[in-house]
Amino acid sequence: MISKKKKLITIICSFVLFLIIQSCSSNSTGNLVENDTKSPVIKSFTVNDIKNDKIKNPIVISNTIEIDATITDNVEVSNVEIFIDDIKVINTTKAPFEFDINVSNYESGDHTLKIKAHDAAGNTTISDVIPFIIDNALPSITDISIKEASIIKGTNKLNFKVSDDNGINNVAVLFDNTLIANITDGNYTIDINTTNITDGKHTLEIIATDSNNNVSKKLINFTSDNSGPKITISAINEGKVISEIIQFSPKVVDEFSEIVSFEVLHNNKRIQYFDSGAINSFDFNPNAYATGNGVFKFIAKDALGNTSELIINTKIKHIQSLITLKIPADYFASNISKSWVFASKPDGSPINTVKIEAGMTEVILNSTEAFNATDEFMLTFFDVLTNGANRISTIQNLTTSSPGTMEVPSKNPYTKDSEETYELKNFTANHNIYSEGIDYKGRKLGSTQFKVDYLVPNKTNRMYFYSYNIADPANSYTYQFVNSPVNNGFKVNSIDFDNQNITVNQFTLKDYLPGADLRPVLTIQGFESQNDYENNVYHQIFNAKLGSSAIGANKPNDYPLNTNFNVYRHRLVSRNYITERKGTPLANFEKPNWNVKYNTVTGNKVKITTSGAAHNVGRLWLKNKLSIGATYDYSWTFVYDSQKNSNEIIIPTLPEELKILDFYNYSKNTFWQTKQIELTAYDNIATYEDYISKVIKNNTRYYKVSDHVESVYHVSNFQEYPVLIQDLFN
Repeated sequence: MISKKKKLITIICSFVLFLIIQSCSSNSTGNLVENDTKSPVIKSFTVNDIKNDKIKNPIVISNTIEIDATITDNVEVSNVEIFIDDIKVINTTKAPFEFDINVSNYESGDHTLKIKAHDAAGNTTISDVIPFIIDNALPSITDISIKEASIIKGTNKLNFKVSDDNGINNVAVLFDNTLIANITDGNYTIDINTTNITDGKHTLEIIATDSNNNVSKKLINFTSDNSGPKITISAINEGKVISEIIQFSPKVVDEFSEIVSFEVLHNNKRIQYFDSGAINSFDFNPNAYATGNGVFKFIAKDALGNTSELIINTKIKHIQSLITLKIPADYFASNISKSWVFASKPDGSPINTVKIEAGMTEVILNSTEAFNATDEFMLTFFDVLTNGANRISTIQNLTTSSPGTMEVPSKNPYTKDSEETYELKNFTANHNIYSEGIDYKGRKLGSTQFKVDYLVPNKTNRMYFYSYNIADPANSYTYQFVNSPVNNGFKVNSIDFDNQNITVNQFTLKDYLPGADLRPVLTIQGFESQNDYENNVYHQIFNAKLGSSAIGANKPNDYPLNTNFNVYRHRLVSRNYITERKGTPLANFEKPNWNVKYNTVTGNKVKITTSGAAHNVGRLWLKNKLSIGATYDYSWTFVYDSQKNSNEIIIPTLPEELKILDFYNYSKNTFWQTKQIELTAYDNIATYEDYISKVIKNNTRYYKVSDHVESVYHVSNFQEYPVLIQDLFN
């Protein structure tokens, strides 16, 4: 093991030796520098890859000078400097001696370059002066014939100019980034063909390179448009039959160019012309043109002269308005699924059909055939109810002026709002109890309860109850008037009924034979004021079958009358006679000397026998007697001129628009079942046309025009009393 003393001696000796070596070296270098008199040698260099011995003339430089120099020295090169125009611009103290000098901020023109090398002893060497020319101006591209954002079509000449102070080396032209020309001869004209490219946005790019490799670029965005405007016509389509005024609202658009003109021709005759982009809507009245085939031609031209044509073949038929229907807002009741209205010729063949949709306020039925003032047609309303049944009503013997316009009545002016059941007390089994008015209707439920349906809209604030013994209605009649709504705990109690202000009156019905004829039914309505009468706000105060027990004709019939009311209306029905009149019943009634009877149904004709001259309105009701299936059950009413249609009534053929219904095919082969037919005459209404004008036209209640009406009727079974056949729908 080496002792610690020996180890310390070794370290000290080594350190002393290191100091001696360092001292000798320092002295040697110092001596070299002090004795150095040789300058560095610039052996060679390149300027932008051109060797210095090859530079005979000034070189042209664009933006950057690249220098690569080989410099040596007998000791070492301590610094190399680059001078431009005798001003130092850069230096380095370490090899390699490479420089990139940006001269883009220098003025274009003549300049000089030199390199100066230094060694540590202060010796220097300067290279030969290298002349060079700065050309940092890019080539100029001007007078381009296709301008930025141009819209062009077909083949276009692209002309332009290119210039540079040091000359142009090459010009490239790119179409949508694809090289289409490389020009070196200075002929800057190229054909640009757009016919085989898609319409829309495209680019042209010109790239000019000068002799110093300076590059200029020009990008031109342009639009190719070789197509005419797009024409959209929604008012008509190919083969359309035009029979009424239509409004054209042409939509003419061009994605790239402005519309400069739009022309509309009909059978090669101009009917509209627009010479600007503002294309307005216009009407076409077919009645101003001859009937037959017609060709519409629509021609649009854009600013480039691109033209589009749209040709639509049509056919013109002149139309005539038959009737205008005013549809009420509440026309669609909750039980209606579908609804149509159609006009038919007198022989029943369809003329025009319109489907009535919710929200419609007006329907016009037209004809493409001419109708003069006396030509007649019939109008049919057809509803499909939510249960599938068909409810139909036809008004016949109409003309274009009678009625011309028609206010269609609401389907269900009064609907159920609520119901209440009240206790029924102290009435015998032989008593009938009634309660009915414009907005309420009551009925017995067994012997202990009475149910009332309350209707809306509400018109009254009182309810009328009355009762009588079936054996003697006139002398057992009692009543009660109560405020509505009734108090809690209300009971229909006979002890609250009385007969105050009740009189017993009589009427005689000529030729009535008890025991042979049906017992007459008398109904009396009471109105608390004349205004209530005008608005049909009534209370039913009596309804019963009457009849004298005495054998023989012309026996009087007793009935009760509550004298508390201001105005009355009554209805009397007996065998084949009906009358409805303002006021209390007459003392004597006599059936008119008319008769009507239906005989047979053949195809679409109901054969009837009619007599009498004073009646003017006829009504017929067809109805299946037993259910034949939800979609086949029907109720079809007719209103007709009873003087003109004395032998038969035509049933209209259902139009093609209804062929979606099961009932459509059924109607072609069915044997129609007749329910009732009647003849009617009205006070103050002289003719059927008068009835159409005064009642049907404005949906006017007949009693506002006429104080009385009387009818004779025929039913298949005289054990049935007649139903009140309405003008629209039963």
